[in-house]
This record gives sequence, structure tokens and C-alpha cells, in this order.
Amino acid sequence: MQRKSLILLVCVLVLALGLDGKVRGQQAAPAGGDTAVGTAFTYQGQLQGASGPVSGSCDFQFSLWDALTSGVQVGTTQTKTGVAVSNGLFTVTLDFGADTFGGDARWLGIAVRCPAGSGAYVPLTPRQALTAAPYAVYSNSTGALRGYAVAPDQPPDNGQVLKWNASGWAPATDDENPYVRTVIVSPAGDEYANGQVLIDALNRISGATSTNPYLLKIEPGVYNLGTAFLQMKEYVDIEGSGEGVTIVTAAGSATNKGTVQGANNSELRFLTLQNTGGNTNAIAIYNQFTSPRLTHVTAIASEGSVNNIAVLSWGSSSTMTYLTAQAEGGNITNTGVSNHDSQTAMTHVTIYVAGGTFNYGIFNHNSTWERMMDGYVTARGGSQNFGVFNSDSEIFIQNSRISVGDGTMINIGVRNQTTSLGGKVQIDNSKITINSGSTGYAIYNDTGYETSVGASHLEGTVNTCMGACPVTCVGVYDASYTFYANTCP
Repeated sequence: MQRKSLILLVCVLVLALGLDGKVRGQQAAPAGGDTAVGTAFTYQGQLQGASGPVSGSCDFQFSLWDALTSGVQVGTTQTKTGVAVSNGLFTVTLDFGADTFGGDARWLGIAVRCPAGSGAYVPLTPRQALTAAPYAVYSNSTGALRGYAVAPDQPPDNGQVLKWNASGWAPATDDENPYVRTVIVSPAGDEYANGQVLIDALNRISGATSTNPYLLKIEPGVYNLGTAFLQMKEYVDIEGSGEGVTIVTAAGSATNKGTVQGANNSELRFLTLQNTGGNTNAIAIYNQFTSPRLTHVTAIASEGSVNNIAVLSWGSSSTMTYLTAQAEGGNITNTGVSNHDSQTAMTHVTIYVAGGTFNYGIFNHNSTWERMMDGYVTARGGSQNFGVFNSDSEIFIQNSRISVGDGTMINIGVRNQTTSLGGKVQIDNSKITINSGSTGYAIYNDTGYETSVGASHLEGTVNTCMGACPVTCVGVYDASYTFYANTCP
């Protein structure tokens, strides 16, 4: 009779759990304090049967999984026998080890049999999602975040956060919001009134330092500076609301004045800068012995009577990332990026020049180790087109495309000219194209230049001065995809 009652109880429990049985659970964090804790954590649950909360002694099996359903079990199954259940409530201590909590999502599978020691275990669904408490065990017990060490001898200062330093986690300044002050510039009327508001807002900023940096945030609109220009300040970043919606424009100058004049320790980002000419020079950005960062900036120069230059740098070490530079419509010279005595790093740049007598995508003069990675340069129309023109300079070009053509006199992808100093050019994983119907050279070298090309596509011949100014090519294809292992097309 007793045996029959036990079987009946188990059957009722199985049916109840199959219909609406459930466990509601929560994890309690291990005890705190200075003493290191182990990897165990407390799980508290409530076991419900068909007729309400269960009371008695039950056996439980706990397993850890990497998915809500199916998935892969993580670690070994934990069996807890004779667990007291009172009005549905029970508490157990579980320990799956530190290696099972690496920061990924985990679900707890539970199977139960009541009374304890009788019948088969009944799986309960759904699995229970584990929240943050076991991960506190993981971090505290291993002294690590996601398996990497946290510096134990560097207590953080007020306001610092843990940052990855390439080998471990250490306290550092929170750069997510590095500014002490933010100045917001809003449109005030027509575009000329907007331009004056912008100039005044920047002029009023004083006291910006490395520990007291400012952000000048420009709302959407057109800000016309007229014949004035915007002079950047150190430790003051200027941020628009997007390249297509924040436009700062100015007229040309008889001297080297840009719509924006750069400053050290500052950044321009998320806006369009243009210079509409009407004078000798149209320059959108001018960096004279300054090295601002340019990020997601469109620079446009047009209608200068002599020069249109999107970005002009003298003695600069600027970084340009996601820069779009455009220069066209001038009578004599159009240049996308012009570097003199500089070291400029260009990544993800798009440059377009057209329509002048001389069109230079990038012009380097006496500049050492310029870098262009993931660039796209186009020079076309007019008389003479040069994708990259190097005068006594060094440049490394990687993963880039240079396209030239339609010049009435000459089209050259990379022109290396030397007066006395010589230079060095390295081109890897890139493509140089002379447009169909145009004549010219993929590369034109002067004596004294050291030029190397590897794993690239050259649609145009390479001038080597009949061997007097050689170019080294390794693994190069021509326009017909003929492969040149150790020679140039």
C-alpha cells in the first residue's frame, strides 16, 4: 500500500509538471569582503505543482547550457539530494567551476523527483537564464575580465575606468565623455548670421587645456564665414552633426587661408568644409605647422583663379580618416591633399580632382613617409593628371585604387620626381588605372627614386628611364591580367 501511494504521488507530480509545473529562481551573489570567494553561488527557487506550491523532500539535478533549448551542456551535472522544499521554496548551492562562466550567456537546466529517492527525474522547462551574480564570482575569483588580468597594483583614481591596454586591464581616463565643457552652436538666421555666431562661439572659448578640453558642437545648417575663416584652438574639438547636414563655407583668399585653419591637439569631425573661391586660392582646410585630426570630414575647394586645394598642410603630422577631398573648376591647379615637409597618415580617404590645367590627387613635396591606406584617388580632365605626385618624398600606399585619365597631355598614376634628395615609394595590394582611351603611365620614375610594387594591378606601363631609374615589381598584373612575377609591365 505504501509503495502504491509513492508511485501515485510521483505520477501526479509528473503530470502536474508536464502541464503547468515550474520553477521560479534567482541567484544570490557570494559573500563579499576582502577574502577571495570560490566559484559557488546560491540558487533559490520555487517549485510549483498542479495544485500549488510543493512541500517535502526532493532530489534535484542542475545542468548548465549555452542555449535556452537544445544547445551544448557546459560543465558537469550537479545532483542535490534530499533538498527541503517548504511551500514551494528551496535553496541550493551550485558550483560549476570558474571556467564555465567566461562572459557568455548561460541557462540552468533543472530536473526534479519528489519524494526524494523515488522514481525518475522530471526535466522542467523552460531552462532558467542565469543573470549577473555568477559572473561576479567569475571576475572576483580569477582576478580577470574575460580571462585577462586586471592590474592589482594600480588602484583607480576618481572618475577612472578599467581599459584594455593590449595586455591587460588597467585604470584609465574615461574617454567616452572626455570634455569638461560642451558649447553648442545653433543656426541664428541666414547663413551669414550663422557663420558669425560660429566664429563668436569659438572665440569666446578660453582656458582649454589637456585637462580641460572643450567640444564645440555645431547643429545642422549652413554657416557662411564670408571672407573670414575659422581658426581652431588647441584642445577644442569641432564636431558637426553630419557631413551632409553641417556645412561651413567661406570665400577664397589671395594668401594661404583656409575656411578652417588647423590647430594642434584638436579634431574636426562630422561636417563639410568648403571654399568657393572668387580669389587667387580656394583652400578648405589649411594646416600650417599644426596637426589636427580629420575624421569623417568632406573638404571641397572650387573656383579659385589659380589654386583649388581641399587640404593643404605645411610642416604637419595630421591624421585623416574617412576624409573626402574634392577640388575642381580652377583655371590652373586642382589638388585634393597637398603635403609639404609633412608626415600625413591617410586612411579610408576618397579624393577627386578635375578640370584644371594640372590635377593632383595627392601632392607630396619634401615629405617623409606619407601613408595612404584604403584610399581611392581620381584625377581626370584638364591637361595633366597625376594620381599621386611625389617630389623628393616618401610614401607608402596600401589597399588603394588610383585612377587617372582624359588629360589632353599626360596621365600618370604615380609620378616620382626628384631634384636632389631622392625619395622612396612602396605600393602594395593596390590598383593603378589609366582610363580607357587615355595615354600615360601607371608609374613614372626619376633617377634617384626607390620604388617597389607588390601584389598589385597596373593598367598602364611603368617608365624606368631605360633602366636608369628602375622600379621593382613582385607579383604584379597588367591590364590583361598577365602575371609578372619579378618584372614590371
